[in-house]
Amino acid sequence: RRRHAGWFPFSGAMPRRVEKGKAVLLCIALVAVAALQDLGRTASPLRPTSHVLCGWRPLPGHIPRGTRFAGELGSQAEKVRVAMTREKGQNGKLQKALEELLGSDVDLFELPCIEHGPGQGLPELEELARNFEGQRPRDWAVITSPEAARVWLQAWGDSARPAVACVGSGTTAVLESAGWQVDFQPSVANAETLAAELPDSSGLRVLYPASALAASTLQEGLAARGFDVQRLDTYTTRAVESFSDDSLAAMASTQVATFGSPSAVRAWVAHSPSRPVAACIGSTSRSAAEAAGFRALAPAKPGISGWALAAAEAVRELLA
Repeated sequence: RRRHAGWFPFSGAMPRRVEKGKAVLLCIALVAVAALQDLGRTASPLRPTSHVLCGWRPLPGHIPRGTRFAGELGSQAEKVRVAMTREKGQNGKLQKALEELLGSDVDLFELPCIEHGPGQGLPELEELARNFEGQRPRDWAVITSPEAARVWLQAWGDSARPAVACVGSGTTAVLESAGWQVDFQPSVANAETLAAELPDSSGLRVLYPASALAASTLQEGLAARGFDVQRLDTYTTRAVESFSDDSLAAMASTQVATFGSPSAVRAWVAHSPSRPVAACIGSTSRSAAEAAGFRALAPAKPGISGWALAAAEAVRELLA
């Protein structure tokens, strides 16, 4: 006599007045609801976790079991591969900065694309250092790269010191770590700004120890302001001429390449058709990379911190 709306027993006998057809339909409905609830917990209409690096993200409420995102990627194959192309042993500062920015999201490795050697002007620099105290033919020494600073320190030794200007913080750090005082550093770390801002109050005679491959931007800019510039090519930067099979394979699998000079770009292009995203230290390297077909990122102000931020931005784009 009693109707039980919405009630259905899972065990025991059914009331006699419940129609058998309605009971069957109610069973089907309950099974369907349970199946849909389970599907919502365990499945997603989106793509699998292997596409995380291609920009996929699951919709809210549809995160498949076992999905791992940036910062949780476990194997090397799932990490963004970042090649550091400065000469062997000179990538430590960039590596440290990237590790601080990106943690375990990246597989960082050295893939040197450049190497340094003595330039034709090195013996003349050594002779000048030996006789400098008596003659003092130059008022300024203008140093524009960390490698130029290292060559300078080795050649100059303990001789009397001129005033020193450095192009940027990386070069300054090399000299200051050896006990040298740096008297001037421009507001932006490039040759144009250094030529425009170098004070003339300490004299107009400039010694410019440079790479044999350095452009004439600095000496021409200084000469236009009335400085007398003596350029000595004390070292040369060479593109690596041959790569091992392992290095070539690493190039092919690289997703972000960090370039600190046009020479490194030229070495890469000469040996590999791969064009990963290029994270460059400054505008000169970026221009070389773009001309070679790379999509390139670079900071407005050159330096390790800006370079690392450019590389981190490239990595995050790949992980987005």
